Amino acid sequence: MTALILPYSFMQKCVEEAAAFVPFETGGIFLGRHNDRSDRIVEHMIGPGPRAVHHQSWLEVDDAWQNAEIASVVKRAGSTDFLGEWHTHPASSTPNLSRQDRRTLAKLALFPDLRCPDPVMAIFFRHKGRWSAGAWRLTRRTSLPLIENRVEPIRITVLAETVCQTRG
Repeated sequence: MTALILPYSFMQKCVEEAAAFVPFETGGIFLGRHNDRSDRIVEHMIGPGPRAVHHQSWLEVDDAWQNAEIASVVKRAGSTDFLGEWHTHPASSTPNLSRQDRRTLAKLALFPDLRCPDPVMAIFFRHKGRWSAGAWRLTRRTSLPLIENRVEPIRITVLAETVCQTRG
């Protein structure tokens, strides 16, 4: 099974961000690389940005800010891949994707500048009073409509140590 390999510090940053915005959603994107087993190794995490709009059941990120942050990461780090996005479902006790989440994965796969036919989406949720996460990936690049796109769960592996960078 494909894995999303997430440094502990990034997991903590996502949880801190999630807790800070309850009962509203928050999120961001993951950048990094793929290994020879098609695992996604997160090396950079970018948050929603200062002008993001947070609601109880959706999030509108600050696209201009995120794009500037991505450009900064690429300038510093050189080659990096868009891996996917993360966001919270603060009112849910499962990491299940919503219909909108599935649409978003399909749209990400079709966006040519991302060069990511099988993006991942990590969902942070509260279960028994604690934050947890589940992840999914688009398994087949097709066009919309939603029904033609398949998703499958992927494992999240949290690393104890990292030298990765986190931004906003």
